[in-house]
Amino acid sequence: MLEVFPGAELIPDWDWRVPVSIRDPLMGIVSRRACTIEEICDLLKLSNSDAIKYCKIMERDGLISRKLHDNRLLFHASRKSEY
Repeated sequence: MLEVFPGAELIPDWDWRVPVSIRDPLMGIVSRRACTIEEICDLLKLSNSDAIKYCKIMERDGLISRKLHDNRLLFHASRKSEY
């Protein structure tokens, strides 16, 4: 591609893994009660963008789900999760 588009920059593919040091505590939290992304950030000391990224990956993997309750987006352990 760089031969076709000289001067272009290659951007590596996004890492679609959640570190165990994040996944396990996050699963523990959302297994006990549903949480907002802000609560997840506070409890795990994550930036908003990292928390969203990890939640999206874990949702894609079937570990967590989201629901809207009282105009708040909540994340919780998925029923189909075997975690």
